Amino acid sequence: MKACKDLCPVLKIQRCCFLCDKRETCNEACAEDSNDLCELLVDIPDGNCEQQAEPLLQKLETVMLQKKDLEETEKALKEALKALMEEHKETGLKNNSHMKVSYVAGSSTTVFDTDLFKKTDPATYSKFCVKPKETKAYIKCELLKKGGEKK
Repeated sequence: MKACKDLCPVLKIQRCCFLCDKRETCNEACAEDSNDLCELLVDIPDGNCEQQAEPLLQKLETVMLQKKDLEETEKALKEALKALMEEHKETGLKNNSHMKVSYVAGSSTTVFDTDLFKKTDPATYSKFCVKPKETKAYIKCELLKKGGEKK
């Protein structure tokens, strides 16, 4: 695959303007008349996933950061609402046009520790594991700080 040594100013990936399907409508397209004249044109291996994924990764990072901010705001608003409902001993708010809100009091429950059961009695555990569970393929993404560690 042919690509430029420089990044495309629009897509932010190495891509030769002459091979780009958006060349005719792009305001940033290279002004050269031919691939042969482009001194920055180089061969890069096909399937360069990292490079081709870069614009998607940039957009995904932006969305994930926005989502994180929104989740933090949601958590803070819910905590404030919970405190208000506890103060007024309210169990529900439903006479508003926004949403129905129910106060769920804290509780304690007993859970079954499958890992401990598997470790303690593997034969009995395997008898009860009769159904395979299918898991669909998915993408796991974690935001990183500038130094490469997790945010």
